[in-house]
Amino acid sequence: MFQHRVLRLLLSTAMFCSVGVGVARANLMFNGGFESGNFTDWTLTHGQYTYVTSGGAYDGIYAYFNGEYAPGSTLSQTVDTTIGDSYVLTYWLAESSYGSSPGYSFTVATDASVTPLLVLSNTADFAYTMFTEEFQATNITTMISFSGYNLPGGTNMDDVSLVDAAPEPGTWGFMALGVGALLCLRSLRPSARKPVPIEECKF
Repeated sequence: MFQHRVLRLLLSTAMFCSVGVGVARANLMFNGGFESGNFTDWTLTHGQYTYVTSGGAYDGIYAYFNGEYAPGSTLSQTVDTTIGDSYVLTYWLAESSYGSSPGYSFTVATDASVTPLLVLSNTADFAYTMFTEEFQATNITTMISFSGYNLPGGTNMDDVSLVDAAPEPGTWGFMALGVGALLCLRSLRPSARKPVPIEECKF
């Protein structure tokens, strides 16, 4: 009975830790919520009417705002990546034409691919909506860029996040421990065969 309890404890611990490692993934984007009140850690190119605003945030106080009259404004950030790993990019986006006919374009891209992750053009107004994109890194660094214009309205973006979708090494270790404990529990169940002693269970 004691052996069963020990193995069940090992199994529970392994499952809990493997889930915890996945949840604790760090956001690779810096200042993704723009809570610095400016574009610290970002690079803004040709942004005459692109700035951080204290109104219209999805979360917190500040958000990105693009009210450009014509294409050309690009906000980008370069992050460290692992070649071959898949990454998940999420962000919240809202668009308003202020009641006028939309002249609107918004593109999300990386330098890991010539194909943009997202292209929106002259869409109807929409409230904050979460977008999720996935890509595979082709270099040790990857540039994430957001570009567009909105005439005569504005585009807001908030809570930009990038995480590595590949399981971390610790996750595999905990999963292996859990599988080993499960196999030993099965071997200790009463059966016609001789049970496997606890000392023979290898982890």
